[in-house]
Amino acid sequence: MRAVAWPRISSMMAIGLFVALAALLRSFSYLFSPVIRWSTLTVAAREGVVLPLLVLAVAMALLGRVYGADNLVVGRLCAKGSFRVLVRQTGICCLSGIIGYAAGLLPLTVRIAMGADYGGPDILALLSTLTTLSSLTIVAAVMGAVIASRWMVIILPLGMLAVLVIGPLLTDTILVNTGRSALLPAPVWNNDFPSLGWTIEPMVAVYRAVFFVVIAMASLKVGRYVLDGVNARRWTRDPVLVSCSIIAVIMAFAPLALPMALVRGDGQSMVCSQTSRQVVVCVHPADRNLLGDIANAGYSVLDLAPQTRVTLREHVGGTPWDSDAGTAIFATPANGMSRAALTKEIQRAVAETVTGSAQCAVVHSSLDGSRELTEGERVLDIVRQEILIRLGSADPIGVNVETGDRVYRSSSDFASALGEYTDAQFADWFTEHREILQSCTASETQVMPAG
Repeated sequence: MRAVAWPRISSMMAIGLFVALAALLRSFSYLFSPVIRWSTLTVAAREGVVLPLLVLAVAMALLGRVYGADNLVVGRLCAKGSFRVLVRQTGICCLSGIIGYAAGLLPLTVRIAMGADYGGPDILALLSTLTTLSSLTIVAAVMGAVIASRWMVIILPLGMLAVLVIGPLLTDTILVNTGRSALLPAPVWNNDFPSLGWTIEPMVAVYRAVFFVVIAMASLKVGRYVLDGVNARRWTRDPVLVSCSIIAVIMAFAPLALPMALVRGDGQSMVCSQTSRQVVVCVHPADRNLLGDIANAGYSVLDLAPQTRVTLREHVGGTPWDSDAGTAIFATPANGMSRAALTKEIQRAVAETVTGSAQCAVVHSSLDGSRELTEGERVLDIVRQEILIRLGSADPIGVNVETGDRVYRSSSDFASALGEYTDAQFADWFTEHREILQSCTASETQVMPAG
């Protein structure tokens, strides 16, 4: 059994390599995003354990087959039972998994360290993630050795996947709108927490780490009794096994009865920078590196729809969506968002502001299709859509039934007339009619392009 207790270096390198590739695959989209924050690493590390754990589950199922009843245990190392062999084997596999996982996240860590100029890594959250990875690997190793069946190569990864998705699944279905959540003890959250303006509560990371350590300890005790053939009556007399089992059950279900806040506001104030006479950009300190991209997206709209002054404000945390004729509020760029998606988001927000759509709240309430648009609302919608079409950021409004092509402009005379203008002519037209457009009462007759 020496080869089992001390797995071959090539096998451990293979496990580490596959884990590293799995972690890199999950974090790959973040590597080329203009959004560079330390919270991105927290999210990527927590959500990125899915594929590595499935890889480790398959490995533990394969390695566990040697503990089957048909195999002969020989050697001095095995004199005290098969469990001793399993402990050494599992320890080496956990080390390989952790090294591989850290290596997979290394490119993202380096990029963030070189580009982020605010805050630092959430050490507690990252340690909690590594504890989760190690503990679930131990559980998989014990199950693979205890059951020791060829079918475990299928059953164990499926069971691991169920453990990974059960928390978010319950939260998004049974517990939705109840004020309760099953995310605290869940390995992954299937979301972008902590989003900008929030930080994970330190006690959440500690709670999760303790929870998974307790589960791992209980699993090891069960593995020892099963593999070494200990009388089942002794199980209930083992203080470690009994206490760990009770604690694990309590910690798993306590958040349902006593919800704990997962995140808290970071209390940071917005940082504003006047990038030109026309544009002021206000963002969270963690997004200062995006000032240039945000300002450029705003300039592209103002070239078509000139405005005396516009403030581009990032919506952070629980702040209200208060906007006026001179303020465009855009959603916080998500971790991993591409530069094209960021530009589109900013252009849509600025277009809504300069055309008056953002100030005429009735427009937003009518765009859901609950009632027909009034003429004034329809004019604003056409103008906003025209700006986005010229910028390449418009969404289609329908499909041509004859050709199957996407349709971006409505069939009205007003939309067709605007479409015939050059960008310079459209900018002149908008400047001439800006005040009546932003008054929310414009009619097609009042703003119809001449000629």
